[in-house]
Amino acid sequence: MLTSSAKPSRPERFILSPAFSIFLGLCGAVISLFHADGIAGNVALLLSLILGAVAAVQVRPRAMFKGTGYPLFPTLMLLQAAAPGSPEGVGLALFAFGSLIVYFFCFSQPQFTRTFFLLFLLTGIGAVFSPAWLLWAAVSIAVMVTLRAFSMRGLVASLLGLLTAFILIPVIAVASSQSLEPLFSLAETFQHPLFDFPLQLSDNYIFSASICALLGLATFLTAYGYPSRMRAQNMAVYVVAAGAVIFPVFTLGGTNLWLPLINLCAAYFASHFIAANKRAGWVLALIIWIVIIGFIVKELCGL
Repeated sequence: MLTSSAKPSRPERFILSPAFSIFLGLCGAVISLFHADGIAGNVALLLSLILGAVAAVQVRPRAMFKGTGYPLFPTLMLLQAAAPGSPEGVGLALFAFGSLIVYFFCFSQPQFTRTFFLLFLLTGIGAVFSPAWLLWAAVSIAVMVTLRAFSMRGLVASLLGLLTAFILIPVIAVASSQSLEPLFSLAETFQHPLFDFPLQLSDNYIFSASICALLGLATFLTAYGYPSRMRAQNMAVYVVAAGAVIFPVFTLGGTNLWLPLINLCAAYFASHFIAANKRAGWVLALIIWIVIIGFIVKELCGL
């Protein structure tokens, strides 16, 4: 289904090779240095590299993200160079990626209540740094439903995980000398009133969201013949992408928080689409990368 009997051409072998993917991904990291602004920028870059490395490991044939390929890593790093987002956003994307892998293991296994408790406990703790992490809890429940892992026991375990985090957070805040005020101010994630038109969305968000939407639509059209488990996993990524794209429109958490997660979903869709179109895969990869590099050049030149 995702394999082709035709022998790959020399350009295809080179463009889609692990070595070239790693090289291009590291080039994206170097470009990101121009966006790095002090400690926060360096932290975002480091987390992006960690996220890219974890994503690269998951493209092996027996990995959870079946149907993807090595272009996932350079696409992610180039998108991060074009629209890096905030360090908190990269941390959220890294946590979301790890959570998706765990949820994939829970496909049609609603009895894994301890796993759901732990994931929601970590989500609640993440709310110490950004209350918008609580929005990820809503996305997680939708992912559980998509993967047929939802049950009332699982929902109760998830809510208990959040509640436990809210009990532990004061202790963590006191130990780290942080203020508790952001935790109890979820309304602060609304930077502007809902439906405040015209929408004030950054060029970075519009670019990443457009790439994600176009590639997501293209990938969706190739997924009809997949086995039920793989279809459910793909739909789970669509659920995550939908939340990451929609929340900034309603000014939930701001665009910088959700940009890395949008970039991750777009990189997944790109890699999946390239893998599903083997004969033209290297051409598709080049087009995607050229478009992203063109946007990077535009940003660096201030055009």
